[in-house]
Amino acid sequence: MPGPTRGTLTLLCGPMFAGKSTELLRRIRAARAAGTAVLVVKPARDTRYDAHALVTHAGDREPAVAVPALGALRARAPVHGLVAVDELHFFAEEAI
Repeated sequence: MPGPTRGTLTLLCGPMFAGKSTELLRRIRAARAAGTAVLVVKPARDTRYDAHALVTHAGDREPAVAVPALGALRARAPVHGLVAVDELHFFAEEAI
């Protein structure tokens, strides 16, 4: 049985209105254009713009799977080349 697959973790950090979500959308779309399977995820409790989409302040949007906790990704994430998580800090209580 093969060992665990290793990947990379990239964080897009900065203050509000710095373009983090816009950059995440750019990377999602570039990965899809290159043929990579992408899973877009957002916290279920983040319903500010749309309960089932990653949305920038400018209104650009991408459908997303809303999950209550990051553990919900374990079964889905391995089949995707890119797992893009918006508003990761909403899951902070899982690290405590």
